[in-house]
Amino acid sequence: MKYQFNEIVLAYITLGSLGTTPFGGIVASLIAIPLLSILKFLYWINFPLFLFFMGIFTLVTLIAIHLSLRTVSSLPAHAIVIDYVFGMLITFAGIPLHAKFFILGFIGFHALVFLAPYLFKSTCNLNKVMFPNLLNLLLPKIAAGLTMNLLFRIIMWATS
Repeated sequence: MKYQFNEIVLAYITLGSLGTTPFGGIVASLIAIPLLSILKFLYWINFPLFLFFMGIFTLVTLIAIHLSLRTVSSLPAHAIVIDYVFGMLITFAGIPLHAKFFILGFIGFHALVFLAPYLFKSTCNLNKVMFPNLLNLLLPKIAAGLTMNLLFRIIMWATS
């Protein structure tokens, strides 16, 4: 039973075998686009239900990553790709779904995720000992998502 649970958690955080592919994080963030469309629809139809699903998704994702990092020590960090979906959801939270925003958000998000370790080390003098593995894994995606979301809000404010 415990083995099956670990396999389910592992399949969730790696999105099946997507985490083992060379560009798994990029493909996972593309998978987030239909999920975003569904969630935006739900946002307009029933806001409390939207908040419920977002809360459940966030909680399940955090618990799954935490459990997998504790139980599967041989799992490389790049194999976990659900955090890219999480980051893309943060990027587009409250942002209109337009093709221009998708392209800019996708490119900007991945550029910031790539640059995040260099930015955090140089500005905050952080090292991997200061934070647990869960935060080390999620922090670049959360920071990139929040930065892109803020950039989108500034663009929308400036053009309105």
